[in-house]
Amino acid sequence: MPSVVEYIAEEPVPLAAAAERLDAARRSGRKADEAQAQLILAKAHLAVGSHLEASQTVASALTAYRELSDRRGEATALLTVAAAQRARGLTEEALLAARDAASAFKDLGDRRSEAAA
Repeated sequence: MPSVVEYIAEEPVPLAAAAERLDAARRSGRKADEAQAQLILAKAHLAVGSHLEASQTVASALTAYRELSDRRGEATALLTVAAAQRARGLTEEALLAARDAASAFKDLGDRRSEAAA
């Protein structure tokens, strides 16, 4: 069965809706759902140009994925870190995050996502 937020993970979500999903995920007590909701909220922040907020939110998601030992979640979060850093003009940090994401996807055997990173 899909998680609380999994079904919208790849769709653009308005900022308010993403924040509501994060609140719901926190109430559920499921750390994986919370990490996914944080990632969605970070992407929503990016979509509206809130680059600093995106960076802060995705940093929390990245930490959660690492605590959960979720390598795929970590790699996906690293792609969003790269996008947020790039949007903030932090090219070196963006490149480092993209390289880390590519490496993680390579370790997972996901060549398509490795190429996207």
